[in-house]
Amino acid sequence: MKHERIELARSIELTEGTSLQGEIVATFDDIVEVFGKPHGGDGCKTDVEWELLFEDGTVATIYNWKNGYAYLGTSKGTPCEKITTWNVGGRTAAARAAVASTLGVYRNQ
Repeated sequence: MKHERIELARSIELTEGTSLQGEIVATFDDIVEVFGKPHGGDGCKTDVEWELLFEDGTVATIYNWKNGYAYLGTSKGTPCEKITTWNVGGRTAAARAAVASTLGVYRNQ
């Protein structure tokens, strides 16, 4: 499924009201390969985040949650590049399905 990265200025408007829809298992490098470099996280509970708008209008976010340096510090936190379980946010379960499908197509090429 085609997607576009949401420009940071538009991301607040488009991602407002999204919530956790599930998780995906993927490497940081795979996500970057498919969706590009992430934006910084909130610096408290998340380290990185991707905001995505799919061609069907589905809005999705991919982010780490309370497992990186921002929340646990450098002694206990996991570097983003080593995280493999990611949260997917959106307004419906279609967000997780779109992210998983897009990553799945990439992996099967």
